[in-house]
Amino acid sequence: MFPRSAGTQANTSMLGISTRGHYGLVVMTALALAAEGKPLSLARVAEETGISLGYLEQIVSSLKENALVQSVRGAKGGYVLRREASQITALQIILATEREIAPISCSLQPEEGACCERVDYCPTVFLWGRLEQQLSLALGDTTLADLARHSQTGNRAALAQMRAVPLG
Repeated sequence: MFPRSAGTQANTSMLGISTRGHYGLVVMTALALAAEGKPLSLARVAEETGISLGYLEQIVSSLKENALVQSVRGAKGGYVLRREASQITALQIILATEREIAPISCSLQPEEGACCERVDYCPTVFLWGRLEQQLSLALGDTTLADLARHSQTGNRAALAQMRAVPLG
């Protein structure tokens, strides 16, 4: 289903998204790809991705608390999506696992002291705020169905196509 992770010890934090958020997207995509909404065990996801079972259990707990997945008991139990994959956004998954999105601590409510004392005159705060907005827009515009579809069609081709499109 998924290639093994490059390693669960490595910090894949990028733009304020930790391994917790990244792996939340991975497990949700695995559930979206499960045959006909049949329950998928976390042990299988762990085996196929190389992500530790204990870490997946913590992540799925957050996804369950946020009504994105539900557990199915029994010998063939596991987890299923609570809604159609097309109705779940990457932003919902990230917020369920990360609680907030910020490329740098300065973009988190500077009035609450989550920022350094230079916030009033730092030349980069504007950039981080814009980046946070764009990241939220991109995550909100991407559904779990999109992630599942791209995982089946090949990521290298999709990445090459994205890089060929000029930003503007």
